[in-house]
Amino acid sequence: MKPMTNLRIAQMALYQFGFALVSIVVSGVLNRVMFAELGLPATLIGVLLAIPPLLSPLRLWLGYLSDAYPLWGRRRLPYVLGGMGLVALGIVCGTWGALQSAVQ
Repeated sequence: MKPMTNLRIAQMALYQFGFALVSIVVSGVLNRVMFAELGLPATLIGVLLAIPPLLSPLRLWLGYLSDAYPLWGRRRLPYVLGGMGLVALGIVCGTWGALQSAVQ
């Protein structure tokens, strides 16, 4: 395994830095909209905003699984496709739930 160069370390750090900057802006806007506009309780908003950091260790475990246990002869592709399927299912269920609550 080749040693990590300073450029590669900076690239990896900048990705995390950019992700943090974007998540700060998005969570700030969502916090304002959910609390002031939708009238949701602050406890619920805090729980919803705490979910991504609390699930971040899961990313390490899934990364290990995708490298150590290939599915159908592939290492990462089945896991990426499975994640895309879960996201699509979540979007469909969320849209359906929003439409059901709008009808009632």
